Amino acid sequence: MLQAGQAAILAQLQQQHQQRLRQQAAAQPRMPPRPTSPPPIYAQPPADLPPAASTFALHPDHLASLDRALAYPEPFLRELVAPESAEFEFLVAELLAPILGQLQFFTIERVTNAGLLAQFEARRRQLRVLKTRSAQTLGECGLAARQAALMLAAHAAFDAKHQRAPCSAGCDFADNCALLFHGSRGAAESVLADGLDARLASATGLHGAGLYFADDPRKALAYVRGKATLFVCLVLLGDCVFSRPTPGRAREPRKALPGRTCGDRCFDSVAWAAAAGYPEYVVYNSAQCVPLYAVTYITKTDAVVPAPGVRDLAEMPFVLVPRFVWGFDEGANPGLKRQPPGAPFRLHASVFFANLNKALEKGREKAAAELIKSLEEEEDNLSADLWDGGGDDGGGDGIGGGGDSDDSRDNEIKIEDGDDDDDDDDGDVDDHNGIEEM
Repeated sequence: MLQAGQAAILAQLQQQHQQRLRQQAAAQPRMPPRPTSPPPIYAQPPADLPPAASTFALHPDHLASLDRALAYPEPFLRELVAPESAEFEFLVAELLAPILGQLQFFTIERVTNAGLLAQFEARRRQLRVLKTRSAQTLGECGLAARQAALMLAAHAAFDAKHQRAPCSAGCDFADNCALLFHGSRGAAESVLADGLDARLASATGLHGAGLYFADDPRKALAYVRGKATLFVCLVLLGDCVFSRPTPGRAREPRKALPGRTCGDRCFDSVAWAAAAGYPEYVVYNSAQCVPLYAVTYITKTDAVVPAPGVRDLAEMPFVLVPRFVWGFDEGANPGLKRQPPGAPFRLHASVFFANLNKALEKGREKAAAELIKSLEEEEDNLSADLWDGGGDDGGGDGIGGGGDSDDSRDNEIKIEDGDDDDDDDDGDVDDHNGIEEM
């Protein structure tokens, strides 16, 4: 047994050891608190949604651009959109018109990244397989008839378990692919090569560690001034829910109600807008976005800059929230209104690229008409030059001018021996060109 003195020394040593451990722990940097999972969101889909249809689409010349990108020795291909082209005029009118007055200089480049597009399509296919109840959609996603039948049987068992009618969670799944804006400064090459990475997002954002987009370029421009890049990205919104700011969120919010299928457990994106702000959209999976255009710009130094995310209420007293957004209540959100029924979301990829295709067709027709007009003018000018004369001395070979008339030339006969007799015994004369055959 330890003596009383030894026990006291041992206790003192233990206290010193514990004190050193506390000092070492205090000297080490504190780890950020682990984000907690927010409660699931109770939200029903809008009751007046149109039948679900794919909104996925790409540039009309996408396949040609993809061929060039695959043959290019870089991860992505950048192609300058010519300022005089119909595509440039369309993009400026449809995407950049609200911010033109604040830009000193800008260029538009079309971006093709085959790897990011493949990831995007794989994620889109995954969501469609998990959330659809359509055998046709499952077939479009590559499932065999037997696999599709098994999945539909599992969905029926899911309905029986929750004692509900089939598809009581709303209409069938729509991918809701939209073209949205994301501003960046100094990371353009990284974004174009590797895409936007949700793993690098900060959890302190209004909606946590997600990738943020806007449907109005003014919101992105308010945050990124000077020399920067505005990306126009194809974003897979899927089931998008209107949600109040939730800092610390690390993934898509869960659905409080049973989904439309046994695999439909979460929303795919979040939408939000303050009363005096612009709508913004957040996704938490990097594969749900891919840059399609890069607008490199320099802002004017004397331009009036509004507060970040705050719109001019005199110019825009309210903003529209797309009809496909779940859980939106106009009464609880002043300054925001739901998009009117029957009006398509203009930034849906299918709508946007269909309008672009029409603009390109008109541009080709206009170019063809201008070419025909130019050729006709050149032909008219050439004919006028030929008819106007072939020489200044009046003896040229021009047609209809600059020389003797056809009648005088036909009547001219060269007399070799000076004989004025009309007899042509001295030579054979070609009466058609006035030249004697010797």
